[in-house]
Amino acid sequence: MVFYRFLFFHRLRSTVEQFFYRFRSPKVLAKFSIQKGEDHIILPVNYKGKEYSFVLYTGASFTLFDASLKNELGDVKKTETVTTPGDTITVEVFDVPEAFLGPFNLRCCGQIGCVDIRKLDAFKNKEVSGIIGMDLLSKHIVQIDFDSGELLFLEPAGGENHEWGEVFPIRYRRKGIPQIAGTVLGDISEGFIIDTGGAATGSLEKTIFKNLLYKKRLQTMEPHG
Repeated sequence: MVFYRFLFFHRLRSTVEQFFYRFRSPKVLAKFSIQKGEDHIILPVNYKGKEYSFVLYTGASFTLFDASLKNELGDVKKTETVTTPGDTITVEVFDVPEAFLGPFNLRCCGQIGCVDIRKLDAFKNKEVSGIIGMDLLSKHIVQIDFDSGELLFLEPAGGENHEWGEVFPIRYRRKGIPQIAGTVLGDISEGFIIDTGGAATGSLEKTIFKNLLYKKRLQTMEPHG
């Protein structure tokens, strides 16, 4: 999965803002192991000599620290509204402390938000200490291989790599959330948010879903078990 110039889902290759780049043997800047079959991608962030679990979340506009770390973050600089696909929340904003995701200093984000992570719908039952958002991810090329359980941060290199598959243009929504163009039932054009924080395969906006039900193009099903 790559942001800024590319986005990979294993063998899916994407371009951002319609620019097309090709690479051969890109240099690996950082490598992380990820758990197979999990709903979320968990990465280690080192902060004040301790390792904390952060979720890689392309549906979050910027990086968040959990409220359990608030007393270590210094003075509140402002409050701001943060958009995720499932929530719009008001958070307290702090200058980024020196914290590292592998070799990457989170201070490149400028500021971070602080919120009770477990109040977010997607993480109610998750023991995580923060979220890596698009403010950091948009600065890098990231490849996720779910089959091998690896996540790589890559450096661009010249040349072709045919194994990367088909190209899909990516556009940024308001506040930097990435999306790709798609269709529903073959003839309804919609933008689809790329959301690594969601546990479901996909979802539709309520108005689209209700309209399709009204036109009897969809049927609801009762959950089993």
